[in-house]
Amino acid sequence: MAIVFISPRSKQKLFLMGITVLSVVLVMAISFIVFFPELTGKSQYISLQNSSGNGYNELNIAVNLDIMDLAKFKKLELFNDAQKNFNYVVRDKNNRPITGTIEATTIAEAQQLLTESGFLVVSVQEVEIGRSNPFISY
Repeated sequence: MAIVFISPRSKQKLFLMGITVLSVVLVMAISFIVFFPELTGKSQYISLQNSSGNGYNELNIAVNLDIMDLAKFKKLELFNDAQKNFNYVVRDKNNRPITGTIEATTIAEAQQLLTESGFLVVSVQEVEIGRSNPFISY
């Protein structure tokens, strides 16, 4: 009688090799199904046809304008123009220069507000928001 010892290391190698091959085959099968749907016969594109079936894409859109008669809609206020910041340099009555920032919708409005306040406008420039190069670090 002969006793044959089978090395457990060879069984482990065979088992791990089998699991690896099975995993690779499974991943390849899933990737083919996901990335190549025409192989399975399921296309990811949907064709739109109207009821007559002539292939033209017609959309039927119904717009309900009854909302304009509601009291909430009538109470809505219009948006004001966006306020911008402007840096200014002005001279006061004693001819001293004054610098600052004013909020207005346009440069002309900013100049008019400063003139109405009794200043002589030297310059008005819009404040640039953000950085000139956003890709450099702080």
